[in-house]
Amino acid sequence: MLIDVNYRTLTAIPQDLLDPIVQACRTAQWGDGNYDRFEKPLASGKLIEFPFPIAKREQNYTVEQKAILQACRPVLDWIMTQPQFQGYKWIRGEVATLLPGVELGWHRDPQWFHDNCVRLHVPIITNDQCVQLWEGEEFHMALGHLYELNNRVKHSARNSGLEARTHLILDLMPEEQWRRSREQGVNAVALEDAPGEY
Repeated sequence: MLIDVNYRTLTAIPQDLLDPIVQACRTAQWGDGNYDRFEKPLASGKLIEFPFPIAKREQNYTVEQKAILQACRPVLDWIMTQPQFQGYKWIRGEVATLLPGVELGWHRDPQWFHDNCVRLHVPIITNDQCVQLWEGEEFHMALGHLYELNNRVKHSARNSGLEARTHLILDLMPEEQWRRSREQGVNAVALEDAPGEY
């Protein structure tokens, strides 16, 4: 969603909610081909996408992937109880990893749901050499916090460290807006921007 800043730190997250995700992600075989991304500017990253109506509803997950997604559930439930997200619906999510030495291509998230959702990041594993990038600004997202990011301006991310950087990324939308969009037959993954922007 387009916000008036590149990012906001929203709140601290209890570490005991994050520990099971960290444990599951540390043993993941991120380089084995099961986590490959296919969007051109993001292809150097790794991904597990939650099954949602706007993604592939039916996915064949490995045992390892299921363990990671299941470990995320307590954090997701906790986020949805926060006062600022009362009346919101979780419509998409992913666990995204940048291996050491990887920088994503510059991009602006182009789809309808990007334009209409709050984009949240929860750092799961990181190091001080991992930064989120915007034109003229970079920011390291520290562990133990929930962040809102502006994904409607050009941005990227870089991991110059020696270990993988993993974030839980969520898209939340006001429930009423989601309901209206379904009634109106909106295609949530339709492009809002020209394909060249992605």
